[in-house]
Amino acid sequence: MATGESGYEYKMTMSDERSSRSRTEAAMHDTADKLEVVEAAMHRSAQAIPDQAIRRRLHDVANQVTATAIDIEKRAEDLPPSRPEQAVPRPARG
Repeated sequence: MATGESGYEYKMTMSDERSSRSRTEAAMHDTADKLEVVEAAMHRSAQAIPDQAIRRRLHDVANQVTATAIDIEKRAEDLPPSRPEQAVPRPARG
């Protein structure tokens, strides 16, 4: 619950929750997109490394970054839907 300007406590409304969910989903997608940019840069950097073992390790780490980005995308899509809750005004304590 939160306290509004009127001094009443209230539960988040469905609209508030939906916008919060949308912001969370957008942030998760943005994070995944940025990880994919990092992953591509890591693969490019790996190509310039003469030591084959180090080059392979950097490619492996880049692939792990890709897996993390994919996981974040999936979790963003799987966020639970908003729960409809009615606002319940009541006087704030104090």
